[in-house]
Amino acid sequence: MSKRTTLLSNSIGGGENVTVVYFITPTYYNPAQWVNVIRLGQTLMNDPLIYWIVVEDAVNCTLRIRKWLESSGMMYAHLAANSPPKSEKGGPRGVNQRNRALDLVETLPDGVVYFGDDDNAYDLRLFPELRKTQRVSVFNIAFVAAGMYERCAVNKTTGEVAKIISNWQGGRKFPMDMGGWGFHSHVIKTRKPRFRNEVTPGFLEEDFMKQVANSTSELQPLNSNCTRIYTWHVKTGGVTTAKVTSDPDFEKLKGLI
Repeated sequence: MSKRTTLLSNSIGGGENVTVVYFITPTYYNPAQWVNVIRLGQTLMNDPLIYWIVVEDAVNCTLRIRKWLESSGMMYAHLAANSPPKSEKGGPRGVNQRNRALDLVETLPDGVVYFGDDDNAYDLRLFPELRKTQRVSVFNIAFVAAGMYERCAVNKTTGEVAKIISNWQGGRKFPMDMGGWGFHSHVIKTRKPRFRNEVTPGFLEEDFMKQVANSTSELQPLNSNCTRIYTWHVKTGGVTTAKVTSDPDFEKLKGLI
């Protein structure tokens, strides 16, 4: 048992009514990866009951990321899983990485599972909301599907999710970005849903959701009945890797970025 898993067991076994959030982040090498990991980590470390599962699209884990995770004081798992060549040609990304994390979740104490990309932004109020998840929860997310947001419309009489509103419905039953869902781990352990590389791009969430829910009425609305936004699909853009030609120490310093 790793040091971080021991910490998790001690937290669960402390006699308090606590719910761990398993925050799953697939990541791959790109010019902004390092800053994305640090920025996200410095958000997550504000909540002591987040277990961050970082899965790199690689053969082996990156030592630089491992050292930062070790120094963070957070509960974490650092894993690696390669993507098939298809993902480099426009297929869905993060499939093998998310599935590797789900394999781990099945071996850990119960908690809430959330898929959080490394280049998104999160309000700390999201995490206590996620802990309310009983089975499958849903909530609004900003800057997705060529629109300012995607949201769930809640029936005021029944309190059930009536429909999900998105600029791109695409014939989907569950037209919501990955960052708009939460899952209790018992759903993962009993239903054993997994992502599939064969899915048409844009339908990855839909394919996964159909493995855990039959209709929107089964979903639990969070964030004050889906009236608040605590997640933004921002994505890091405009990053340049151009050489600073006037700096003779460029080759030494570029490794810090």
